[in-house]
Amino acid sequence: MTTDQGKSRSILIVDDEAEIRDFLVAEFKMMGRNTATAVDGADARVKLKNAKFDLIVSDMRMPNMDGFELLKSIRHHNPKLPPVFLISGFTELTMDAIRTAGADAVFSKPLDIDRLIDEATLVFNKIS
Repeated sequence: MTTDQGKSRSILIVDDEAEIRDFLVAEFKMMGRNTATAVDGADARVKLKNAKFDLIVSDMRMPNMDGFELLKSIRHHNPKLPPVFLISGFTELTMDAIRTAGADAVFSKPLDIDRLIDEATLVFNKIS
């Protein structure tokens, strides 16, 4: 299997909580990844129009546009790319519904950062 060592991949981190955004940015920057942030799904859609990202990591519950609506919007334009990971502390949606809508991975809160990093690494290895 090839690895993406030496290649910088870009990640859009979408969360309405600044502490979580900052934590995820720090974790991915330690891996040498380029990061951008958005405060909600509406902000993320603007950023997606202006830049290409290799991965999107989004909270589910946010004001203005939640992560599920963002996922549906992204998949409307491209059913497969970019990969989208959703993070949720609580959702009325089933995991099957989230995956059927096109999420590549779903993480519960409290967040298992090691699992998130492992899944992101797998995504980056696939696109190398």
